[in-house]
Amino acid sequence: MTEWLLTDLHIHTTMSDGTVPVEDVVRIYGEAHFDAIAITDHLFDTQSPRGVELYGEGKSIQDQKDYFQTIEEVSRWAKESYDLLVIPGLEVCNLVEDYHILGIDLKEPVNPNQNADGVIREIHRQGGLAIASHPHLKLSYFMQGDHISIQRHPLHLWKHREKYVDQLDAWEIANREDLFTVVSLERLPFVANSDFHDRHHLTSWKSLIHAEKEKEALKQSILQRKLSLFFFNQNGSNGKPAQAKTVDEETEPADPTGGTGKAKVLIADDERDLVAMLAYNLGKKGYQTLTAYNGFEAWQKIESARPDLLILDLMMPDLDGWELCRLVRRSQTKEINEMGVLMLTARAMPEDRVYGLEIGADDYLTKPFSLGELMLRVEKLAGKRKSVCQLQAEMESLHSAMRKKETDLKRIAHDLKNPLLSIGASAKRMLRRNQNEEEMKMLGMIYDSSVQLTGWIDDTLSPNKLEAGIREVDIQRLIQQVLDSLKEAGEEKKIEIGFDASASIPHISCHEQLMFRTVENLLNNALKYTPRGGRVDITVTPYLQWKEGGFVEISIRDTGIGILEDEIDRIFEAFYRGRNNSTQVGVGLGLSFAKQAVEFHGGKILVQSEPLKGSIFSILLPVKPRIQSTQAANHDRSEESLR
Repeated sequence: MTEWLLTDLHIHTTMSDGTVPVEDVVRIYGEAHFDAIAITDHLFDTQSPRGVELYGEGKSIQDQKDYFQTIEEVSRWAKESYDLLVIPGLEVCNLVEDYHILGIDLKEPVNPNQNADGVIREIHRQGGLAIASHPHLKLSYFMQGDHISIQRHPLHLWKHREKYVDQLDAWEIANREDLFTVVSLERLPFVANSDFHDRHHLTSWKSLIHAEKEKEALKQSILQRKLSLFFFNQNGSNGKPAQAKTVDEETEPADPTGGTGKAKVLIADDERDLVAMLAYNLGKKGYQTLTAYNGFEAWQKIESARPDLLILDLMMPDLDGWELCRLVRRSQTKEINEMGVLMLTARAMPEDRVYGLEIGADDYLTKPFSLGELMLRVEKLAGKRKSVCQLQAEMESLHSAMRKKETDLKRIAHDLKNPLLSIGASAKRMLRRNQNEEEMKMLGMIYDSSVQLTGWIDDTLSPNKLEAGIREVDIQRLIQQVLDSLKEAGEEKKIEIGFDASASIPHISCHEQLMFRTVENLLNNALKYTPRGGRVDITVTPYLQWKEGGFVEISIRDTGIGILEDEIDRIFEAFYRGRNNSTQVGVGLGLSFAKQAVEFHGGKILVQSEPLKGSIFSILLPVKPRIQSTQAANHDRSEESLR
């Protein structure tokens, strides 16, 4: 029998990075009377250092065969206990290729170490659906100030959606409280899921799918777009809707004296009594209100008054709500294009709701309606818009400050360049004269240092040269050069420096000067904080596979003062200095630079430390697959022969 099925097709359990065991997940959704769910735990690639790290932390599926067997066993129990359809799936995540893809209704393992096209083909070969996971950037990341999630958010599929539009079966239009309206504006097929990791994620956008309660029928309905969006509130049963805090609640009380304390709201509806009632109640809450009784009048007031929020009826004379919403979203004026739109209408069919969201409405409420619910929705929309505007203003202010600082730094760097060139030229002239061996060595170091510093300044003045400066570098030779440059610093403190490298260290694709400065900063710190008579060891170790590449670890171990445990998470912050190093001069930029330089190369920097015993800093740098490296080398040799 065909019916509307309440579904959630994006759920994580303790088999990856979720906090709820799969049996409890079934219990939660079964007791909430869901009809169908998909278990889609994370399967990360093992090509990237971060993917390997997540796998080691147990945040990726460890054994796919055991995983599918567990879901099969749980699905039988779910059917008997709750009449709940449990579908096996995966969220395949490749951090190198920068994609997350949901595979729904899978029977066999999938290889995550391939491009998105390969994963989609594997899913389709098994008869499953391939869905783009949370394709667009989540507004909630900005609202929460979650910069780590912003940096890690996968955007490959969305950036190249023209390529994948015919390969993917659907795109997630919503996760939790995030609604990616741009997906509908592109008229892409969509589903809404929770991206469930914890119990409170049950409250979120979900999909109502019109189908029989059977896997194949459900998949066909998704392909045929027979679904509707639904916001499921797990607290709804107690009669108290979940109250989301907004910026207005936290920072601005209602302003009953003229209504200037909150957003400006335009009410567009041809029912005059309804407009008067809404204007009265919104005014009591502190909102400024404007009114219009047909579409043309509403558009004129939008252009002249620039309201923050539009409450819009669909069936109005002259210009209906559908067309007015399109005009708003197509406007070239930023304030108009970004205004909030809440559709308030008697059209209650699911397809009308979906269409309203597709053409750009932020929310959709049907008549008859609860005044309290309308007020909450208005407050939420106004709060979100205000937060976004504040964030945009803050970002612009930060960008302006950064541009000024960048200009100042470039001016300083430019002023330093001429004296450095003069020092280098003087050292070069003195080298041409007959000097004793010690003087020649010292002058050589002065000349080499001036050349290095001049090169670094050129990179600062022309940052676009960084990418162009990437080439294959002999990392052992580079480290030896660093050791030579700091040899005297070690001898002055009678610190023994050891260097041990594996016999088969491959060349690494990197920016040589950046990597030199990185290793130099770390080694200089090790010498600085190691007491007289101590020891510093540098080791280079490869972790490689023939076809899949791998990474090289550069480890610098010292016997110095170490780092306090509660400060380890902060030592890579710019200008941060530990409490136990007050005797050493410095500004706290060396480790911050090292971290940025390593991450620029797609690598990672790790630290282990124990106070009064020493520290170990490890640089993990990715190595291309040997086949790829060999082809690149052959290509370079071919170019050389042509020259």
